[in-house]
This record gives sequence, structure tokens and C-alpha cells, in this order.
Amino acid sequence: MKKLKIAVIAPLWVPVPPESFGGTEIVVSNLVEELVKKGHKVTLFASGESKTSAKLKSFIDVSICAQRNKGKKLLFDPRGKLYYDLGNHLKAFTEQEKFDVIHSHLGKVAIFFSSLLKVPLVVTQHIPFPGKGRQDLFKCFRDYNKHTYFIPISCNQVNVAEYKIAKIQPRIFNGINVNRHKFNLSPKDYFVFLGRIMPEKGTLEAVKAISKVKGKLKIAGSVGNKKYFERVKKYIDGKNIKYIKEVKFREKNILLKNAKALLFPIDWEEPFGLVMTEAMACGTPVIAFKRGSVSEVVKHGKTGFIVPPLNKKGKTNIEGLVEAIKKIDQIDRKECRRHVEENFTVKKMVDEYEKVYYKIIEDYKKKKRE
Repeated sequence: MKKLKIAVIAPLWVPVPPESFGGTEIVVSNLVEELVKKGHKVTLFASGESKTSAKLKSFIDVSICAQRNKGKKLLFDPRGKLYYDLGNHLKAFTEQEKFDVIHSHLGKVAIFFSSLLKVPLVVTQHIPFPGKGRQDLFKCFRDYNKHTYFIPISCNQVNVAEYKIAKIQPRIFNGINVNRHKFNLSPKDYFVFLGRIMPEKGTLEAVKAISKVKGKLKIAGSVGNKKYFERVKKYIDGKNIKYIKEVKFREKNILLKNAKALLFPIDWEEPFGLVMTEAMACGTPVIAFKRGSVSEVVKHGKTGFIVPPLNKKGKTNIEGLVEAIKKIDQIDRKECRRHVEENFTVKKMVDEYEKVYYKIIEDYKKKKRE
């Protein structure tokens, strides 16, 4: 089959790939690099400091977070929404004649102008599909988006949506470069929490559970909610429970491979959760609440434990986390690695996206002939 000309649009919050946090940007980088290896002509629309084998085009020279950290005034509309992602899409869309397909990783922004495109648009949204409150708005656009194809990153992402925005393709799991994650059969005596410190991520539940078993926990991540962090801080003693802030990839990899398990007690419908695959690639099992895509990513009793989020009294199931922590040595770390190698590799992800690209391009050409 002929090689394709593909535009990939990334978020502008951090570079591609990110230095520390940025699950979406990791996925975008993995996708682009593998597509280039396969011989496709790829143009990446991302912030200027991004590093890629593809052709890079930038709406802004420095990522949003870097600008904010330097104290630069950002461009907001009256409701506090950033204009940058909109500009990034317009930059790609004005060059549409150069591409066979455009792939956006910012679903809500992409559909606003997709009806003006003369090439098919693929959208991967890395947050849940819109729910109540935005239904009428997206229904309006659904009728005009004849050539927009949404690709969910889990079945849960589709199941919890209020309605279909556009054509939904079969789900494609996010993929990681497994070889970059060092496998370790002999972990140290601590558990790890990786993620932004905020209620949705369940940091407080993690520290409460660890405290009950008098275990050790290392917390790595930026503070997403200052008031919530104050509640978490009460448990941080610097000895058994440590906070080491945000970490870069190498440090993250070391944290994960040496941990007995990753604690992932989320309290929202997270559509994927890349850190779960990163942990398991290191051989580190996952202990998680049954929310979002957890049941699709983790094999209960094989690569970790999936815990009901509520106990019989309807309260947060700290007891369930505690029981899972106590029996974590039952999990075979080799099985964790094998599970990722079979289901969540970059190659598997890109092979599936490639099939979708060819399918929708042919579908688009067919409709033009009719």
C-alpha cells in the first residue's frame, strides 16, 4: 500500500515528547516516530521545543507550561480558555491539501472546524467524551462532521459517553515503548503513587491505605489541588511516606521498577491511564479502584488487583486497598511484563491506527465518487 502523508496535531501544554508529565504527549511521540519508521511522511504540529523525526511545525515556539513557568502572560478568552490549541489546529487545517489524513489529539477543539476540511479527520481524545451540559453543542456539530472519525482509547470511554459525537471506530489502546522500561524481578520495600495530586487521582486514599498497613510509599507528581495537598501532607513524614515532587522519565522508571506495586485508586472515569502500562512493563503490579479503563488494562489477580471503589457501607473502600496491598506478593512480575508486551506496545498501537487511516481514506474517496 502507498505511504501516507499524515498530519498529527498535539496539545501545546508540554513538548513532544515531554520531559516529565504528559501522557498524551508520550503517546503522540510514540505514534509519530513509529509512523516515520514505517515510511509515512508525517508532519507534527506541536510546540517549538519538541523533538521528532517527523517534520515539525509550531504555532508557538515554547510550550504553554514553559511560558507560564517563566511568568509570561498567556492569551486567554473571557472564560479562561486558551486560544493556543485552536491556533494550532488552524495552522494544520490551512495546509490540509498536503495531507491524506489529519489526526488530532484534541477532540473538542478539532470538531469545531472539521466540517470545512476536504480530507478525513481522525480524532483521539485523551479525556472522557463530553457528558451532560455540552450535549446540545456537540449534537449540533455531529450532523456536519461527515468525515470525522473518533477513535476511543478504551471501551469505557465510549460506554460512559452520553451520546455519539461522530463516527466511532473500534478502540485502540495507547502503546508504550516497552524496551525503555527496565524489568525488575526484585523490588524494594515500598509502594509508589505517580500522578497529579488531586481528588480524582486518589492520592489521599493511597496514603490512608499505606498508613493502615504501616508500609512505605513514595509519591511523585505535581500538585493539582493545593487544598487537597494540605490533607495529603498530614500523612507525609519523610520516612515512611515521602513526597518527591515531579520526576523526569529516568527517575520515574527507577521509581516504578523498584516498587512493590503502583497504587492507582482513581475517582473518575479515566479513559486509559498510561502509567499503569508503564508500571507493568517494569514488572510492577497495579492496585487500582474499578473506575474508567482499569478493568481493560489490568488483569485482576494476574497483573494486580482491582478493588471496588466503595465498601458495603457505601464509603471509599480503603479496606479493599489494604487487603490488596497485603497480598501483592502473590502477583507474578513476569506476567505483568508479558501482559504489556502482548497488548500495549507502540507497534500494536500504530499498526491499528495505520489500518484505520487506510480504511477511512478509502471511505472518504468512495463517498466523493457517489
